[in-house]
Amino acid sequence: PKTVTDILAIIKNTMEYARYQNLAVICNLEKLSVKGKEKEMRVLTPEEQDALAAVLVHNMDRYKFGVLLSLYTGIRIGELCALQ
Repeated sequence: PKTVTDILAIIKNTMEYARYQNLAVICNLEKLSVKGKEKEMRVLTPEEQDALAAVLVHNMDRYKFGVLLSLYTGIRIGELCALQ
């Protein structure tokens, strides 16, 4: 669904640009969309968070610190990996 949504966005933007350039656009894609499946997100309980923090603090290294930082700040792992 993500790839199809991205392609559809490119097509819609192209059509909008064509209209901006005063070109004839004979189709209307405004009502066209892709329905994706909503994924249920599981969140750790406070007890699970405490247990995870206890494991991470034991023999701390930079990887465990990164997960711990994510746990307490809300930063995503991908964002954390991008930090230098």
